[in-house]
Amino acid sequence: MSEFIRLLNQIKTHRNRAWLTPSQVNAMRALQKTLRIPGTVNLFGSVGVGKTFLGWSLAEEMRYVYLAHIDCLADLQDQEIIGLIVDNCAPDRESHRNILKHLSFRKIRYAVLITQQMIGDYTSYVELELEAQDWDRVVENLKSIKVFRDPSSASNLWQLLNPYLSQGV
Repeated sequence: MSEFIRLLNQIKTHRNRAWLTPSQVNAMRALQKTLRIPGTVNLFGSVGVGKTFLGWSLAEEMRYVYLAHIDCLADLQDQEIIGLIVDNCAPDRESHRNILKHLSFRKIRYAVLITQQMIGDYTSYVELELEAQDWDRVVENLKSIKVFRDPSSASNLWQLLNPYLSQGV
């Protein structure tokens, strides 16, 4: 597992806008367009399509705060937040409404909520899907940091990064 954590840290350190896959570029454009006006937008997609990576990139580009989970918001009590990227959100209406309460209380006007399924409530959304052309970009990105992976045995990007996931370990 420590090798996997080291790899994630390498990716975070070396990533840049050029590392985005074609699908992520399209999703980022759609998210930025939606975020021209205050509100929330739901970025959703299956496990391992690149939502978290896109969240990191969007947070950096738009100077938003990235949170791995909404519970982490409590750690930022005194920090002024322009916008927020919240990963690992539950897609149900009640969870969505609870997040909206947190955002309202903190006067956060812009937020991207990342889920695996579309949020079952009134909100804008952008779906991210992993296309064939995206694999090439990811493999090239990994090669640039001296990480060589064969994508043929992976069905999603998490499995590509951590081959043990595809073995059921």
